[in-house]
Parts: sequence; structure tokens; C-alpha cells
Amino acid sequence: MTFTIKGSHILALLITIGIGFWMYGGKVEIGGQNNTELQAVASDADGAKAPDAEPANKTELFRVNVVKLAIEQRRQTVNVRGRTKADATIPVRSETAG
Repeated sequence: MTFTIKGSHILALLITIGIGFWMYGGKVEIGGQNNTELQAVASDADGAKAPDAEPANKTELFRVNVVKLAIEQRRQTVNVRGRTKADATIPVRSETAG
């Protein structure tokens, strides 16, 4: 049994190695915010400011609306009416010898 290396295998390997290096050397951000921004938001929420938590670009908090959902029954089936039609019709005939 022989195994040949195809171009797609090499490309997949290079992409995997690239993603591995990107993940290894990357900076961890939670929710799209780096650590200093998280400290600033936490200090603003508590009312006290940390001395080293002042970011250069201060973002303001915003309001969101919340809707509480309740559990309700859901139907398992849906009745649909329709018609089916064949794409083509083929004549079937019998043949006899002679």
C-alpha cells in the first residue's frame, strides 16, 4: 500500500501549523476585551477606581432590555397539503417475436 502526499494534505498541514502558532502566541481576551478594560469596568461598577486600571480609551456602559421566557408546549407534527408529480412519463410496451 502506497501513500502519496497530495497538495491538499500539505495545505491542510500548513493551515493546522499556522493555527497552532496563532493560538500559542495569541493574547487571551475574554468577550473581546483585554485585561485592563475588564479591570476598568469592574472598578466602575464597584464605585472604586484601581490606580493602574485607567484605560487610555474609556468606554461607556450601555443599557440592554431583558425579556423573560416561559416554557410552553410545542407541537411535534405539522400537517401539510400538497401534490406530487413525476418529472417524466415513460411508455411501457411489450414486444413479441415474429
